[in-house]
Amino acid sequence: MRFARRLLFVGLGSLSLLSCSLKGTSSALSSSVSSPEATSSSLSSVPLFTDSGIFTDKDYLKASGEHLRNNYGFGDVKTLRGTNIGGYLVIEQWMTAVKGSSATGYLDHKTVTNLFLQRFGEEKTLDLWAYYRDNYFTDQDFDTIKALGMNLIRLPFTYMSLDPAYHNVPQVAGQEFNYSLLDSFIAKAAKRGIYTILDLHGAYGSQNGQDHSGESLSREQVDFYTNEEKMSKTVHLWTSLTEHYKDNPAIAGFDLLNEPGEKAESTSLRHWAFYDRLNDAIRSIDEDRLLIFESCWDGKNLPSPKLYGWNNCMYSFHNYSGSSDYDENAASYSAKFTGVEQQGFGVPLYMGEFNCYGNKASWIDVLGRLRSKGWNFSSWTYKINLDSPSSYPGWGMVETFATPVVPDEDDEATIKSKWYQIDSAYDGTLAMSFADGTSLKDLMAVYCQN
Repeated sequence: MRFARRLLFVGLGSLSLLSCSLKGTSSALSSSVSSPEATSSSLSSVPLFTDSGIFTDKDYLKASGEHLRNNYGFGDVKTLRGTNIGGYLVIEQWMTAVKGSSATGYLDHKTVTNLFLQRFGEEKTLDLWAYYRDNYFTDQDFDTIKALGMNLIRLPFTYMSLDPAYHNVPQVAGQEFNYSLLDSFIAKAAKRGIYTILDLHGAYGSQNGQDHSGESLSREQVDFYTNEEKMSKTVHLWTSLTEHYKDNPAIAGFDLLNEPGEKAESTSLRHWAFYDRLNDAIRSIDEDRLLIFESCWDGKNLPSPKLYGWNNCMYSFHNYSGSSDYDENAASYSAKFTGVEQQGFGVPLYMGEFNCYGNKASWIDVLGRLRSKGWNFSSWTYKINLDSPSSYPGWGMVETFATPVVPDEDDEATIKSKWYQIDSAYDGTLAMSFADGTSLKDLMAVYCQN
């Protein structure tokens, strides 16, 4: 959906009320996988990650009515304001330094990995992805986000970020998953007092078939919600993460599935049923972790949490108006806010992705409304690689201009020479600025301060 929108622009306490019919349907779907018995043997060897930086138990966030509160839901109201680190663990060709050739066409993350494997082998593939990540987001970037007053980073990741079978991370002896990428990121953010939301952007086999899931598929190929293997592997991934990060206060919450609708379709019963399956599996391990349920796209596309007995949750929405015109953008956000708020969900609300393009007045309008309404928010996105500053105005606070890698043509040295240029410290990197010279970073800083 993000890509479709972009094309338009550029060309609580515990809830006990259950719906027996809905809950029964979900239980029937998930009984073979989400039970504690189905996962206990594999979770027994999951290591516990305890590095929480400057955070303590008093900083642990839970939902309390329509707000997030620290101290396990009994402390002060905490509103999360920050940004996404899109393109770091899962590339999107339009916004990262990768380009398909005439032979490959538009590329996704899985295809790039496979091209590297075919050309360079396993060891060099791992090395190339590590080199990309090391340059894409550095300690300097963490410091920048801290200096802007942000207290949240939403971190998009996929199953490939943890599962060594998919050649993005090496195997760790005695472990099914390699948690090192997430561990390191969470620890560095926590050292600076920044919470992390773990956002599953790409489930096994792709929940939506979009390139930003790491795997582009046609609508006919997207079978996630009827494919037991893909669903069960995704449940298992989340239960493993739940065990690994249990009690860690540096994690604000688990964003269970990014934009779950197939090829940008609206979410409905089949998506809610899988959410419920994930909820049951995670809650069998951890009652305290905040769970985030995303809508595609409006308030009517998520159920009342009472229908499934969901508690300690936050509802997430994305909005891209597709227009840089102030009035059209304002109307789009007004419709979003009204449609969500009239549902009376009774849970914290989160604008997990949003953008107002190159219109400073639109950014001021939307950021002001998000803040006054008490919505949590994270802009899309922190960094973008462009052909020129005018290519996608407003999409990234930091703009790099690296020559894109062509994975089926460039040799290893050329790939590294190009990806060296995506470091935010590289000469030529710019802060996105509006027509009057104000930077998007400075504008975000105004609305992200506590």
